[in-house]
Amino acid sequence: NSTVCDGSGIAKLPKGENLQLDVQLISGEDSKTLIANVHGIIGGIPVPFPLKNKDGCKGEGINCPMKKGTKLDYKPVIGVAASYPKVKVVVKWELVDDQGKDTICILIPAEIVSQK
Repeated sequence: NSTVCDGSGIAKLPKGENLQLDVQLISGEDSKTLIANVHGIIGGIPVPFPLKNKDGCKGEGINCPMKKGTKLDYKPVIGVAASYPKVKVVVKWELVDDQGKDTICILIPAEIVSQK
């Protein structure tokens, strides 16, 4: 896991590394499940990003069923494959509840860079 903020406002995502997000929030609804959907937006086009674990309730710091008003500490891991091109991208990370609504939706300006 790496720290990817260098003060530029753009997250640096080194190729071949696993990075961990840490998002704290209060749940707005009850939900039995949470599914992560991640896209890289390149040139305005959303490209699906493969996740090893799309289940937001398994190993990511959240226990389901989730009750409205619960403080959550969501800690997903994102893998940046060595084969990815060096490119600027906006990472769109959604956590969708059992009603199909976004529990969270964050946009992260990022750049895939070579390993250090």
